[in-house]
Amino acid sequence: MRIALFLFFLVTYLSLAQSAEFSTLSLKNWKKEELAHDHLRFTNSQKKEIVIHLQVDSYDKEHFWNEKTLARDIADMARLRKGMSFFLGTADYQIETYKLETKTSRPELSLTGSYKRIDGLLIRFAEINFYYQEHFLQLKIVSEGKLPSNKELEEIIKEINPSSLAMD
Repeated sequence: MRIALFLFFLVTYLSLAQSAEFSTLSLKNWKKEELAHDHLRFTNSQKKEIVIHLQVDSYDKEHFWNEKTLARDIADMARLRKGMSFFLGTADYQIETYKLETKTSRPELSLTGSYKRIDGLLIRFAEINFYYQEHFLQLKIVSEGKLPSNKELEEIIKEINPSSLAMD
């Protein structure tokens, strides 16, 4: 019994020691601002046109993305976000590409698109949602110009290391 209890505590300790807290995330050469307990924003003086947002939210596992209805579901999401554009000060919101990856250890939904700010400036975005048991981590990169390359995006994801985060 003592051995089982010891092993339980050891496994629990090791899993906690290897996981990172959301608020402790940092990105090399990026300035972090904690906008809320579940929302971080990163800016870089060398890349003034790019802003990185990391947010944590919950989701309903009963209504998760389904590959058979994904195109319709993404169109519905775009319609919903367009409907909120008045409150967000945006217009012409559109999702240009999307991909659902379910063969990874955690499902991922990737989107790219654009919208216009109230001043007419075109903003491009890349969004990747990493799904955990009850929550998801949203990485959103917005740019007044070009989005980071796929290689740069992979480096950012590697630095964040979503699989090491304690989300649930």
